Amino acid sequence: WPSAIKATSSTSAPSRSRATNCRCCATACTLWQVTAGWGTTNQTTNWLGTFNVPNTAWETYNYIPLKAAAGNPVIVSFTGSTNTLRLTRPATVTGDCNANFLLLVPVFALTSQGTPTNLTLTFPTQSGFRYQVQYKANLADEAWLNLTDWPGNDTRQTFTESPTNQNRFYRVLIH
Repeated sequence: WPSAIKATSSTSAPSRSRATNCRCCATACTLWQVTAGWGTTNQTTNWLGTFNVPNTAWETYNYIPLKAAAGNPVIVSFTGSTNTLRLTRPATVTGDCNANFLLLVPVFALTSQGTPTNLTLTFPTQSGFRYQVQYKANLADEAWLNLTDWPGNDTRQTFTESPTNQNRFYRVLIH
Protein backbone atom coordinates (compact mmCIF):
# COMPACT_ATOMS: atom_id res chain seq x y z
CA TRP A 1 0.00 0.00 0.00
CA PRO A 2 1.47 3.36 -0.94
CA SER A 3 2.30 5.82 1.83
CA ALA A 4 0.47 8.64 0.07
CA ILE A 5 -2.74 8.82 -1.93
CA LYS A 6 -3.62 11.68 -4.24
CA ALA A 7 -7.23 12.76 -4.02
CA THR A 8 -8.58 15.18 -6.59
CA SER A 9 -11.75 17.13 -5.91
CA SER A 10 -13.48 19.04 -8.66
CA THR A 11 -13.73 22.82 -8.38
CA SER A 12 -17.22 22.64 -9.89
CA ALA A 13 -18.65 20.31 -7.26
CA PRO A 14 -21.21 22.01 -4.98
CA SER A 15 -19.67 20.40 -1.90
CA ARG A 16 -15.98 19.80 -1.36
CA SER A 17 -16.56 18.14 2.00
CA ARG A 18 -16.34 14.37 2.06
CA ALA A 19 -17.25 11.69 4.56
CA THR A 20 -14.33 9.26 4.41
CA ASN A 21 -14.46 5.47 4.68
CA CYS A 22 -11.73 2.88 4.26
CA ARG A 23 -12.12 -0.65 2.99
CA CYS A 24 -9.54 -2.23 5.23
CA CYS A 25 -8.77 -5.12 7.55
CA ALA A 26 -6.40 -6.31 10.27
CA THR A 27 -5.84 -3.22 12.46
CA ALA A 28 -6.13 0.57 12.78
CA CYS A 29 -5.04 3.02 10.08
CA THR A 30 -4.51 6.77 10.49
CA LEU A 31 -5.29 9.34 7.79
CA TRP A 32 -3.27 12.53 7.34
CA GLN A 33 -3.55 15.39 4.86
CA VAL A 34 -0.21 16.53 3.44
CA THR A 35 0.06 20.32 3.88
CA ALA A 36 3.57 20.93 2.49
CA GLY A 37 6.57 19.09 1.05
CA TRP A 38 4.65 17.00 -1.52
CA GLY A 39 6.94 14.44 -3.15
CA THR A 40 9.68 14.80 -0.51
CA THR A 41 10.65 12.96 2.66
CA ASN A 42 10.13 16.16 4.71
CA GLN A 43 6.36 16.44 4.42
CA THR A 44 4.25 18.32 6.92
CA THR A 45 0.86 16.82 7.64
CA ASN A 46 -2.39 17.46 9.45
CA TRP A 47 -3.92 14.51 11.34
CA LEU A 48 -7.48 13.87 10.13
CA GLY A 49 -8.54 10.80 12.09
CA THR A 50 -8.32 7.04 12.55
CA PHE A 51 -10.02 4.06 10.94
CA ASN A 52 -10.56 1.69 13.91
CA VAL A 53 -10.71 -1.70 12.24
CA PRO A 54 -12.23 -4.66 14.12
CA ASN A 55 -9.70 -7.39 14.81
CA THR A 56 -10.47 -9.60 11.83
CA ALA A 57 -8.50 -12.09 9.79
CA TRP A 58 -6.18 -10.88 7.04
CA GLU A 59 -8.17 -10.26 3.82
CA THR A 60 -11.49 -9.97 5.75
CA TYR A 61 -12.33 -6.42 4.71
CA ASN A 62 -14.79 -4.02 6.33
CA TYR A 63 -15.93 -0.50 5.42
CA ILE A 64 -14.77 1.64 8.34
CA PRO A 65 -15.64 5.35 8.83
CA LEU A 66 -12.91 7.85 9.66
CA LYS A 67 -13.29 9.03 13.27
CA ALA A 68 -11.71 11.71 15.43
CA ALA A 69 -10.13 11.00 18.84
CA ALA A 70 -13.51 11.47 20.59
CA GLY A 71 -15.13 8.91 18.25
CA ASN A 72 -17.07 11.42 16.13
CA PRO A 73 -17.19 10.96 12.33
CA VAL A 74 -14.72 13.17 10.44
CA ILE A 75 -15.65 15.23 7.40
CA VAL A 76 -12.62 15.95 5.19
CA SER A 77 -12.59 19.23 3.27
CA PHE A 78 -10.66 19.64 0.04
CA THR A 79 -9.45 22.84 -1.61
CA GLY A 80 -10.70 22.07 -5.12
CA SER A 81 -7.23 21.26 -6.48
CA THR A 82 -5.16 18.09 -6.10
CA ASN A 83 -4.90 17.04 -2.46
CA THR A 84 -2.56 14.40 -1.06
CA LEU A 85 -3.57 12.09 1.76
CA ARG A 86 -1.25 9.81 3.72
CA LEU A 87 -2.45 6.58 5.29
CA THR A 88 -0.25 5.16 8.06
CA ARG A 89 -0.31 2.66 10.90
CA PRO A 90 -0.59 4.32 14.34
CA ALA A 91 2.62 4.05 16.40
CA THR A 92 0.72 2.26 19.19
CA VAL A 93 -0.41 -0.57 16.88
CA THR A 94 1.79 -3.57 16.11
CA GLY A 95 -0.15 -5.04 13.17
CA ASP A 96 -0.19 -3.84 9.59
CA CYS A 97 -2.53 -1.29 8.07
CA ASN A 98 -4.05 -3.34 5.26
CA ALA A 99 -6.17 -0.92 3.24
CA ASN A 100 -7.85 -1.73 -0.06
CA PHE A 101 -9.14 1.75 -0.97
CA LEU A 102 -10.61 4.96 0.45
CA LEU A 103 -14.18 5.95 -0.30
CA LEU A 104 -14.69 9.75 -0.29
CA VAL A 105 -18.43 10.40 -0.23
CA PRO A 106 -19.82 13.92 -0.86
CA VAL A 107 -21.73 15.28 2.11
CA PHE A 108 -25.30 16.23 1.25
CA ALA A 109 -26.15 19.10 3.61
CA LEU A 110 -29.88 19.75 3.63
CA THR A 111 -30.89 22.67 5.85
CA SER A 112 -34.39 23.66 6.84
CA GLN A 113 -35.87 26.78 8.34
CA GLY A 114 -39.42 27.28 9.48
CA THR A 115 -41.34 30.48 10.16
CA PRO A 116 -45.06 31.00 10.83
CA THR A 117 -45.53 31.73 7.12
CA ASN A 118 -42.97 29.54 5.29
CA LEU A 119 -40.90 26.39 5.37
CA THR A 120 -37.60 26.62 3.47
CA LEU A 121 -35.37 23.71 2.43
CA THR A 122 -31.92 24.49 1.02
CA PHE A 123 -29.48 21.95 -0.45
CA PRO A 124 -26.52 21.74 -2.86
CA THR A 125 -27.05 20.58 -6.45
CA GLN A 126 -24.73 19.32 -9.15
CA SER A 127 -25.09 19.52 -12.93
CA GLY A 128 -26.12 16.23 -14.52
CA PHE A 129 -28.52 15.29 -11.70
CA ARG A 130 -32.17 16.08 -11.01
CA TYR A 131 -33.53 16.93 -7.56
CA GLN A 132 -37.06 16.10 -6.49
CA VAL A 133 -38.65 17.40 -3.27
CA GLN A 134 -41.28 15.03 -1.89
CA TYR A 135 -43.43 14.85 1.25
CA LYS A 136 -45.63 12.57 3.34
CA ALA A 137 -48.28 13.63 5.82
CA ASN A 138 -47.54 10.53 7.90
CA LEU A 139 -44.37 8.42 7.84
CA ALA A 140 -46.55 5.29 7.83
CA ASP A 141 -48.05 6.35 4.47
CA GLU A 142 -46.87 4.14 1.64
CA ALA A 143 -46.23 6.75 -1.05
CA TRP A 144 -44.25 9.99 -1.13
CA LEU A 145 -45.95 12.85 -2.98
CA ASN A 146 -44.01 15.04 -5.42
CA LEU A 147 -43.79 18.78 -4.81
CA THR A 148 -41.17 19.90 -7.35
CA ASP A 149 -38.43 18.61 -9.61
CA TRP A 150 -35.55 20.55 -11.21
CA PRO A 151 -32.10 20.02 -12.70
CA GLY A 152 -28.94 20.62 -10.69
CA ASN A 153 -26.86 23.66 -11.58
CA ASP A 154 -23.84 23.53 -9.22
CA THR A 155 -25.46 25.94 -6.75
CA ARG A 156 -27.55 25.66 -3.60
CA GLN A 157 -31.27 25.44 -4.43
CA THR A 158 -34.02 26.68 -2.16
CA PHE A 159 -37.52 25.23 -1.95
CA THR A 160 -40.14 27.27 -0.07
CA GLU A 161 -43.67 26.21 0.86
CA SER A 162 -46.40 27.92 2.88
CA PRO A 163 -47.33 25.68 5.79
CA THR A 164 -50.71 24.01 6.10
CA ASN A 165 -52.45 22.86 9.26
CA GLN A 166 -51.04 19.37 8.83
CA ASN A 167 -47.74 17.71 9.64
CA ARG A 168 -45.43 17.00 6.75
CA PHE A 169 -42.23 15.01 6.39
CA TYR A 170 -39.91 15.99 3.52
CA ARG A 171 -37.13 14.34 1.54
CA VAL A 172 -35.02 15.22 -1.49
CA LEU A 173 -34.39 12.53 -4.11
CA ILE A 174 -31.33 12.80 -6.33
CA HIS A 175 -31.59 11.07 -9.69
